Amino acid sequence: MALRWWVGIEGTAWRFGLPLSAGLELAAYALTQRVLVFNSAAKREKKPGDLGSWLGIWGFVSLGVALLLNLGLSIWLAIDGRSPEFPPEWDRTFLILMVWGFVVVMAWGFSTRFVAIFLGLKPPDHQAAGKFGLGIIALLALALARHYFLADLLILTLSIYAIRALRIFHKPARPAKVTGAYRHYPAFIRLAYAWLVVAAALGVAADLVPSAIGLGGASRHAVTVGFIAILILAIGSRMLPSFLNGRELYSTRWMAASLWLLSVGCLMRVSSEAVAYSMGGSAWSLLPISAYLEFAGVLAFVINMAMTLAQPLPARFAAHDISTELPLYWYITSFPKTRSVLIRAGLKTLSATKDAPRSLSLAEAAAADHADLNHLVAELNAFFSERQPRRVCRS
Repeated sequence: MALRWWVGIEGTAWRFGLPLSAGLELAAYALTQRVLVFNSAAKREKKPGDLGSWLGIWGFVSLGVALLLNLGLSIWLAIDGRSPEFPPEWDRTFLILMVWGFVVVMAWGFSTRFVAIFLGLKPPDHQAAGKFGLGIIALLALALARHYFLADLLILTLSIYAIRALRIFHKPARPAKVTGAYRHYPAFIRLAYAWLVVAAALGVAADLVPSAIGLGGASRHAVTVGFIAILILAIGSRMLPSFLNGRELYSTRWMAASLWLLSVGCLMRVSSEAVAYSMGGSAWSLLPISAYLEFAGVLAFVINMAMTLAQPLPARFAAHDISTELPLYWYITSFPKTRSVLIRAGLKTLSATKDAPRSLSLAEAAAADHADLNHLVAELNAFFSERQPRRVCRS
């Protein structure tokens, strides 16, 4: 990827670098498939029966086709081209394969799991896997044949069908999981899927009204920012803290700010882009404002994740549960940072040994080191009190 960017701006060695970068990308894809599909464990697994797995498979198929096209175009340009730029029509084909065939389809696959769980939705329609497969294969064929109007119509049809199959706007079967998150984030997930339909509809409109040159760009912005980015910020803020060793989200207000800023910026950009590129005028002045708003939204998300990572790990152990009869070994292995706390509180022998005897209680360790047991308990109490989960019962 870095090589592809470099040859696009360097200008002298692109005839060599362009096909090399495409070959490296395809090789990385092949190695990924070797690990995921052709390993011994995968061969023993049964044929998947859930919609999410099949969407993942079709997404990777689309990625493979896109990378093969990328390699073919790169070799052709290296032999007979004047610059490393793809011709406009083939560039559009490549974007359809990558964005609508791979990225969007993979987002649908992840949504069958995470969106359904977080929003409390009913299970997706797993019987729709076959229809999705046929639709995605048809989309690849239409894009490669450069029948863009039919491809965009199919994209719109698949987007509406995906919303139905995933039950995004159906009545939830149970309450959404909003504990520790911005309580309105489920609405932004649904908003992202609304942007998906808007993006697909704008793509069809761009085919019907080619003189409105901004519609195509507005469609791309609606799918990349309106659908993908909002979905990432909504799901990522809810899910990533758990992946960071069970931390809690630093601020639900920062999460709300990131979603609102990105959404307003996207609305401003999509609504003004077609007008600005087609008729000009004051609509141009809105485009930089939308960019600042979107950047601010992404920045708020990054800051929130950084502050989440900077927080101490929450201790799922109440301070009032501290017992002097619990083994010292349990404290320092379950909560390794208590080792330094206990050493500073008087357990000097602990600094000279790697492992404590498993049967040695905290009280016995204090007696052996002539440490003040009450002081040890007070220090542990302070340690666990500072690390208690902050949002236990939030709705």
